[in-house]
Amino acid sequence: MKINKKVMSMILIVIVVLGYFIIRDKIFVSNNTKLYSGIENNNFSLIDEALVEGCDINEFDHINNGESKPIFIAMNNNNENNREVVKYLIKNGADVNSCREDGTSILMAMASENNNEICQLLLDYGANIEYRDKNGYTALEYAASGSEDENRIMSTIELFLDNGGKIGPNTLEAVFKGRSIYNDGDGKYALVNFVLKSLLDNNYESELKPVVEAAILGETNKVTSLICKNDINEDDRDTILFYTAAFGDVDTIKVLQEKGAELEVCNNYGMSILTIAAKYGNIDVVRYLLDQGLDVNGGEGYVPPVVMAAKNNHYDVVKYLIEKGANLVPSSDFYNVLYEAASNGNVQMVDLILKSGYPLDDNYLFSTATKVIKNRNTSIVQYLLDNGYDLKIKKDGQSLLEYADDYYVAKVLVEGGLDINEYNKSAKDLKMLEYLFENGASPNRILENAIAYGNMDILKLAIRYDANINYIDEDSHMKNSPLTLAAYSGSKDIMKKIIKNGGDINYQNAEGTTAILEATKMGWTDCVKLLLESGADKNIEDNYNFDALHYAKENNSKDIIRLLE
Repeated sequence: MKINKKVMSMILIVIVVLGYFIIRDKIFVSNNTKLYSGIENNNFSLIDEALVEGCDINEFDHINNGESKPIFIAMNNNNENNREVVKYLIKNGADVNSCREDGTSILMAMASENNNEICQLLLDYGANIEYRDKNGYTALEYAASGSEDENRIMSTIELFLDNGGKIGPNTLEAVFKGRSIYNDGDGKYALVNFVLKSLLDNNYESELKPVVEAAILGETNKVTSLICKNDINEDDRDTILFYTAAFGDVDTIKVLQEKGAELEVCNNYGMSILTIAAKYGNIDVVRYLLDQGLDVNGGEGYVPPVVMAAKNNHYDVVKYLIEKGANLVPSSDFYNVLYEAASNGNVQMVDLILKSGYPLDDNYLFSTATKVIKNRNTSIVQYLLDNGYDLKIKKDGQSLLEYADDYYVAKVLVEGGLDINEYNKSAKDLKMLEYLFENGASPNRILENAIAYGNMDILKLAIRYDANINYIDEDSHMKNSPLTLAAYSGSKDIMKKIIKNGGDINYQNAEGTTAILEATKMGWTDCVKLLLESGADKNIEDNYNFDALHYAKENNSKDIIRLLE
């Protein structure tokens, strides 16, 4: 049977084109998986390899998990390490104007978290600060509607203003989250004050009642005048009272009382007017309210005034409330006066609180120290040591040094007598780790996390300080070696480093799994190839009597099957 030459040519073209797309898709899916796994597991080495091998940094077409953009997948995994991944993707060429299907940009997403570092990075790399979503909101408005502490929200807004952003009517609406003025902007009175001032400075009108606007701005004479001239309803009266407690004076409070205002009132967020006055350091109003017989602990409000004063660093208010009998016993972890003072690094306030009867048992000492160590407040750590507090205490077997990821804090703790070998296994501060290793800490402890997160710099540092490249944690259930862990994670570069430095290529863990078995199970073709080239025994069976080829066939990993057969 003769085949027409033209038909034959068309068949050959189809075969070539199909072959190209099959090869392309196999490479793409492999790299796609590698990038996805790197992002999900915060493995920077794996991310690097995927990008070098040509993976699209901006789009996942073959991964169906409800999110197709790598940068948003990194953002969705809400932990500190993944914020590092977001930064890493930006610096390596991710689209800084990337948007979800609903029109939310990555800048808006980071603004709503009030993540100033990433917002500034996005802007530095060209993110469009003027872009609006389908509701007309900019990233600045996303920042204004954030749920963080109002000082942090204001710092994010200021960042956007410094980069050319503008405050408009939508911004005030965003603060109130589209609701009524009577919802207080979540009790963030300084934020409302800040946005309103900026709005008026930009020649916009607020559409608020003049007396309410004046109260928000702290214009006490105007507030008093308007109250005396006009009747005010109950909602307006309470709103004015809250803002007067924050920014006003005693005379205005008295006028409001004459108009029927009750002082024993709380806003929608459990803050009494005494708590509001304490939060904003309005000590004259604090004194007046206590003279009027208000409960120094906030009455029916569940946010203690002394805690809010400490949180906002108002030493004189904290001191006065303590003198008036404020209860320093924490009502919960959320309302702990010592935590707040320590978090601000305010040694003077911490000293005052501890000397005023704060019940600092081992539990509160450990939790307070943990907080300041994580916040890198070296001065508070040093204060506690200098004043005889025992920071060698442990909770659930953990040392306080295990929370340190800062050279200066770790140095203070080690010099204070803590066991140097109980350092943070997840630490990323190279200067701290070098200090610890230089002073005798075992680098073996850091190996697992360095490998799991693909942190080549830490791995190199550990090797330089003679880490046992075949170290097995005897307390672990699986008894994995560094090379087995690397094979699971899929980073070829990490595996190369381990093998080059003497990693046992055929070591079997508690289940009899070798590195090549692990890499085969995970589908890491390039890792299997590397192991074979390095002399791995492909015929070793695990405790279930299965070899690598069995798992390759079970997973239908055709490329790996070809390597193993």
